[in-house]
Amino acid sequence: MSTRFLPLCLVLMLCVAGSALAEQKAAPEEFRKLSWGTELEGSKGMTRFEKKANMPSTQLDCCNRYELCYTRDGDKMSAGKSELSQVTYCATNNKFTSVFIMFPASSYEEMKEILDYKYGAGTAGDGGGACTTMCVWKWPDLEITINKMMNTLVYRNTKIKDEEKKKIEGMLKEKINDL
Repeated sequence: MSTRFLPLCLVLMLCVAGSALAEQKAAPEEFRKLSWGTELEGSKGMTRFEKKANMPSTQLDCCNRYELCYTRDGDKMSAGKSELSQVTYCATNNKFTSVFIMFPASSYEEMKEILDYKYGAGTAGDGGGACTTMCVWKWPDLEITINKMMNTLVYRNTKIKDEEKKKIEGMLKEKINDL
């Protein structure tokens, strides 16, 4: 009986693992027809976004020392029935690496529903069982985070961002060595 039980357990485990993998869909290769890694400086319709001095850093987390941010002329300021307050494209070393979206608090549930439909169920980013205040979708090179408390949605291509950040750090080290 134990010789039949082991193969049955293996088949059952493979079925469960396969269905878990099938739930999450493929990572987006682009955002609004803009491919990850596209050069943003000089791209048609892109305008450099300057962070205002009084703007809290939590409101625009992509504008840091490694990134430049842009807005897109004529960008659709809605997703489904939800209005969007801001869509900002971020570039590390002039390569499109992330997009930062702000929306009204009332839009969280619909925005999360859209993401669940497009990419499968996200995982709780707030330590709870359900995505009550934050939900995350992760792939090897990309992550999407929606945050109810901050009314933000961030798509981040971690592979391109990390590669470009290393290039910048390498150039800075060379400059430091020249001093």
